[in-house]
Amino acid sequence: MFIAITQDDWPKLSLQTRQELHSMFAQNFQAKPKVTDPGAGDPDFYQFNEQMLNRLMSGVSEKTEAFLECFVKDGKGRVDKLLQATDHSEFQDLRGVLSGITRRMRKLFNDPDAKMIEWIDDEADEEWEGHYFVTEATRQALENYFSS
Repeated sequence: MFIAITQDDWPKLSLQTRQELHSMFAQNFQAKPKVTDPGAGDPDFYQFNEQMLNRLMSGVSEKTEAFLECFVKDGKGRVDKLLQATDHSEFQDLRGVLSGITRRMRKLFNDPDAKMIEWIDDEADEEWEGHYFVTEATRQALENYFSS
């Protein structure tokens, strides 16, 4: 017997069911994140599709939209571009935008551990020593959202 769970079905499952499925997959298949898509192996790191993103974006502020649009090109949110997009001047000011997105997401999907955006250290970035990122699936959903 085979059971298919689509990406659209995933957020409809209870948190406990999602955690049990992640645990089962990790144990049985030794799932590992792809190096090219950081966060893909983290069960709390959501990979958005268009339907999920439309739910999240419904009613968000222009500042939040501008912030998320920074991830469209390559999935990376570079601090200087995020500050410019949100009209902030200090790195700490981005916390408000990030926490707003995270709170909204956790409430919409009834998942207290859900993440959409994560930080990755990057020594090549001399000014900020890293950047924020989203998964490739989320980047594609953002690209579709902002191109329509």
